[in-house]
This record gives sequence, structure tokens and C-alpha cells, in this order.
Amino acid sequence: MSLDLTGSLSRSALGTLNSRAMLGDVYAKQFIEYLTTLNIVRDFKEFSFAPAILRGYIYDRWIGDIIKDKPDIKVINLGCGFCTRYFYIKSSTLQWTDVDLPNIIALREASQLQPITDNYKLLAADLNSLDFTLLSDYDLVIAEGILCYLEKAKVLDLISNCKHIICDVIGDERKLELSNTQKWKYVYNDFKHLPITREFRYTYYSRDDRVLEFKRL
Repeated sequence: MSLDLTGSLSRSALGTLNSRAMLGDVYAKQFIEYLTTLNIVRDFKEFSFAPAILRGYIYDRWIGDIIKDKPDIKVINLGCGFCTRYFYIKSSTLQWTDVDLPNIIALREASQLQPITDNYKLLAADLNSLDFTLLSDYDLVIAEGILCYLEKAKVLDLISNCKHIICDVIGDERKLELSNTQKWKYVYNDFKHLPITREFRYTYYSRDDRVLEFKRL
């Protein structure tokens, strides 16, 4: 089974996985060993960079706070890649769905590294064709490292259908050129009509990145 590492989406999936491993996630380390065994990735150092590790920490912290207050919420994790956050949280009441492209989901299923529970599901879907009205069924939507690869109009539609979403964006002050698959930069005026409740901004050399929370109050 192959994974195209030339695409930014696949590289983002691996970067998120490696970041979780750097944060001490045991399941993430097991996934890395699995992918290395399949000879899909020979050197995960290629996918290590400080901004993704910091971003992962902020996601963990914010999501942890939400789950602490509401431990039985329904969560959907868009563009999950090899994210292992659900297993890191170790909740028996949380309902969680991890969503990504079919080739990513197939690798996850084949790994058999994920504990089987009634509250955990995998869903193969392309966000470009997903019906975003379905997102209103979930108490929390997670979109880590994925929205910059969708058209901005589609992102605005996605967020507007969420009760509560945590996501990250590329800031408009970024000096580093966007890749050929990254579509847009965040400008507040385009999003100010949406309920922005929290923002964490971090820079790294020529980068400008933010984690945002939108929540209907």
C-alpha cells in the first residue's frame, strides 16, 4: 500500500503524527513504527518542525479544557491524518469520528493499532465533496492543519455550519511563500461575521500562524 509523500496533504498528515510523538503520545510513536516497517517513511525527522509541535500542544490544551467540562460530547476530527488524540485523551464517554482521504483511512485500518470502542469511528471522505451541513450534528469540530488546503469560500461555509470548531490558519503577515496546494491567508475582516471566541497566534521566522476557536454562544 502506497502513500504519495509528494502531496502536501500527505506530508501534513505525517507532520501531525510526528508532532504528537514529540509531545509524548505513545500511540503516535506506534504509528511511526508501523509506517517505518512498511517502508512508507524512512526518516521522520523530515516531518519535524517546531510550529506543528506548538500547534498540537495548543489543540491538546483547548480540547482538554472542553472535554473536562463536557466529557460526553460528540467530536469529528477533519483531515485527521494519523492523529491519535482520541486515544491520548483516554475517555470512555467521548464520541469521536476521525475523517480523512481513503488512502489514509485504509492505512489506519490496516495498522490495527487503534483500540476498538463503540465510541470511536473512522470515516473515509474528501472534504472537497463533504456535505458540511452534517457538521452541525457534532458538538465539536477539529480541523488541524487542513483548512489552508481548501478554497477560502469553502472554509467559510464549513465554519458557518459548526456549533463549535477549533482550527488553524496561515496569517496574512506570513512572508514565506505558500506552497502550490495552500490556497489562502487569513484576514480577520473575512471572518469577523463568525463567532470567534479565542485566538492563539504564533510566529516562527517568516511564518505567521494562528489557532482559532469559533463557537456559537
